[in-house]
Amino acid sequence: KYAHELAATLPSLDRYFLDRHRYPIVIFHSPNFARAERCNATHSASYLDLIRAHTKSEVIFEEVSPDFRPEMRAKYGERGPKSTCTYRKYPLGYYHMCRFFNYLMFHSQTLKQFEYVWRMDGNIALSRPITCDPFAVLRDTRALYGFYRWDHQ
Repeated sequence: KYAHELAATLPSLDRYFLDRHRYPIVIFHSPNFARAERCNATHSASYLDLIRAHTKSEVIFEEVSPDFRPEMRAKYGERGPKSTCTYRKYPLGYYHMCRFFNYLMFHSQTLKQFEYVWRMDGNIALSRPITCDPFAVLRDTRALYGFYRWDHQ
């Protein structure tokens, strides 16, 4: 499901931003994301192929394997620990994802080649043009961090 959502949002990223500002798209994925899926009765393609087919931009994939200490897996299993703010349990993979996007991502080999990154969830599509190059704005102002506020008009 996630690969199909991502593939559906990529054309809007091209249309409203990347056609004007040529930057690569970096996609971090789990090992099973690269496994083949059956797209139709006569063709088998991986999720990676599906994503590449939906954008004109350069795509860089980096596989991220969950890195759990053995004692965490032994104590909690795949369901993970109980959340402190709800009565829900989240899968251990969810905890890894949160840790990755809040810390580990910024130490990845792939991102070391970039001065700035723009993190977007895969199911977020742009609905109108980004009128400036946010990376140029960050660079020109020597910013360490920035965000883009999108007012609904």
